[in-house]
Amino acid sequence: MHKVQQSYKAKNLSSLKSSTNSYESRKVTRSEYEYLKLGQVMKRLYGLGFKVKWNKPLSKSIYREIRENVSKDEISSRDLYNAIGYHVRSIKYLLKMRPGHGRFNIYGKKVDEVTSEESKNALGQLLSYHSEFMRKRKQKSSKIAGTKKAARAEKR
Repeated sequence: MHKVQQSYKAKNLSSLKSSTNSYESRKVTRSEYEYLKLGQVMKRLYGLGFKVKWNKPLSKSIYREIRENVSKDEISSRDLYNAIGYHVRSIKYLLKMRPGHGRFNIYGKKVDEVTSEESKNALGQLLSYHSEFMRKRKQKSSKIAGTKKAARAEKR
């Protein structure tokens, strides 16, 4: 009877582990799905002749602009919303959000500028979403600064 209880506990523990792994795999799958949807949105807009500058901050009304030009049959509203959200939460995008940089619409024209408040908000998002990246970046910059100081000390 004791062996049966142990095997039952072992099965429960293994099922807990597998559920954790399946959660992680779903998390990755969702991210990959949003990435693929972003690719579909980009491809469709370029096919229609729009010149979206994805490597620059986007206009605040980018969702509405895209929705007006891409039908719901091609990309659902939820998928479009998630794809844009995936893009604007990316490290590269958040690093581009600096005060005075332009915001661009789907035609590639500058329509607005990033304010200092929006820049601070982007930095906060960068720290919350990508804290590990920022920690490694800070460590790397401190190592570089340390080697530069050591090189200066050797020259003297």
